[in-house]
This record gives sequence, C-alpha cells and structure tokens, in this order.
Amino acid sequence: MRAVLAGGAASRTLRVGEADTALEVQLVPLRSDEGVAQVIATLRPPGADRAFRLSSLARRFGLTPAEARLLETLCAGASLRQASAHLGVARTTVRTHLQRIFDKSGAHRQADLVRMVLAA
Repeated sequence: MRAVLAGGAASRTLRVGEADTALEVQLVPLRSDEGVAQVIATLRPPGADRAFRLSSLARRFGLTPAEARLLETLCAGASLRQASAHLGVARTTVRTHLQRIFDKSGAHRQADLVRMVLAA
C-alpha cells in the first residue's frame, strides 16, 4: 500500500492503494466553537468529479459563474485570502460573493457550504 499527500494548507487529499484499487481520502478541517479539531473526511475513487457536484449546486441555487468559482475554491480548502489571490479579485469582492452564496443557499457558515457540496 502506498499513500501520497497533496493539496493546500487548509485541506489534504490522501491517495491510498494501487492504481486499480486506490481511494482518495479528502480531509477538510472545520473550525470548532469548543476548540476541538474537527474535519470532514470523504472517500472517493481517484478523479471523482467534484466539479459535477459544484455545477449541480450552482444550478440548484442559481449561482453566478463567479460565485460558483468561489465555492469551488473554498471547497478545495482555500481561505478567503487565498481565494482572493487565486481568483484575482479583491477580498471585498470575495466577501460579497460569499454573502450572496449564503443568501442563495441558506447556509450561514463556510463549513455549511462545504457540507452541502460533499453531500450533493
């Protein structure tokens, strides 16, 4: 068995197994009000199409392409500052998009959005 760790500072993807039996384990850390570390862990075949889940949610909630790109970036584990740099927009623009995503989806926190994507 072999494992390869990849990803940004905020999320990690661990690939376990050989090519024909490999699984990806994505770990997304969540903030905890009690100071206890929490993560969302998802198991999937390598290359599972997260973009499909995101586009499905974008259509369901009526997100603009810019809002959908932000949601994808956040679900990959980026912070708002990292998303701003990655998307090439100001942090105030990222905050505006995030607030609109919250309004459209009914979510109140970024962790809620990640859970929605993972459950879709």
